[in-house]
Amino acid sequence: MGHTQDIGLAIEDSPLKENMYIPPVPENEGLRQAAMDAINLLHSPAEERFDRITRLAARALGVPIALVSLVGESCQWFKSRVGLLADQTPRAISFCGHAVAAGRPLLVPDARLDPRFHDNPLVLGPPYIRFYAGVPLSMAAGLSAGTLCVIDTVPREFSDSELAMLIDLAAMAEHEMQYEPTLSAQQILLSQRDQSQRRALLDPLTGAWNRSGFEALLQAEAAFSRQQQKDFALLLLEVEAFPSEIAQECERVLVAVAASLRRALRPSDAVSRLGEATFGLMLSPCDAATLAQARRNVVLAARGAARTARALAVSVGGALVQGPHWDVAAALVTIDHHLRVARFDGLAQQRASER
Repeated sequence: MGHTQDIGLAIEDSPLKENMYIPPVPENEGLRQAAMDAINLLHSPAEERFDRITRLAARALGVPIALVSLVGESCQWFKSRVGLLADQTPRAISFCGHAVAAGRPLLVPDARLDPRFHDNPLVLGPPYIRFYAGVPLSMAAGLSAGTLCVIDTVPREFSDSELAMLIDLAAMAEHEMQYEPTLSAQQILLSQRDQSQRRALLDPLTGAWNRSGFEALLQAEAAFSRQQQKDFALLLLEVEAFPSEIAQECERVLVAVAASLRRALRPSDAVSRLGEATFGLMLSPCDAATLAQARRNVVLAARGAARTARALAVSVGGALVQGPHWDVAAALVTIDHHLRVARFDGLAQQRASER
């Protein structure tokens, strides 16, 4: 198996080779894009239900990179990713664009020997694609949204049984695409924004909501909870002391922490990245017992995700937002106090352990 570690890409503005083979545009592209809008997944937050499929694909097929790639008008955007820090690439250089246009699985044993890809920036530069296998993900009327694909940095053959496994995993991803989640503030917020607006609310590194997204979601959640007469909760989590001064090492820790938080929470809950190493979590609906359990779960999850980090500290503060007034401002004051107390307690414990 080839080896790569969450490679970041800086190719969006890279010039294309003059004669490079660009993915064909399907004749039904207008219908395909309309169907993409209908499923409301493009530029939406990362979700554990897709992450578990890419994790399984990477492990089962022995590859360093696995993606749920959705092909938009001008880019391929990764709803879920293992092994890449980048959240998208231009559609013009995407392998997945070729699979979508063909409407059938695409296998590339060695991209350097394939006339469609030998001069592709993703082959000539990071992540140095050599092997690619992608299975289209179908929406209504057989229209393809994108692919479940696996990538390696060394050439390889793909057996019939491996292809069958990838097809089965793609069917699981298709099932998740067709699933209609329970109405929530997140779903309402996504439906009220177009693709470019949604993209502006996401953190490209972790796939979580960013600070602007958190603020918009907070307003939507307050209104939704008031309407539903159900309480919700907020948690702030800080991660301190990274394992390395190398920026990419720190980024890998943050990506791992965000993914672990998604696994620790319910599908109805939301993860946001508010600062370099600060995460905001929204639990909806929530009561005191659920909040206490969630607090324990996220601390364990964050520490476990960054278990290789030296002197890792995780601090958490939380509070319920309850009726009849659903006072978010008061909850944030309480959370800040709890976070400062947790930070102080953690520092005291660290000093005691150093004696």
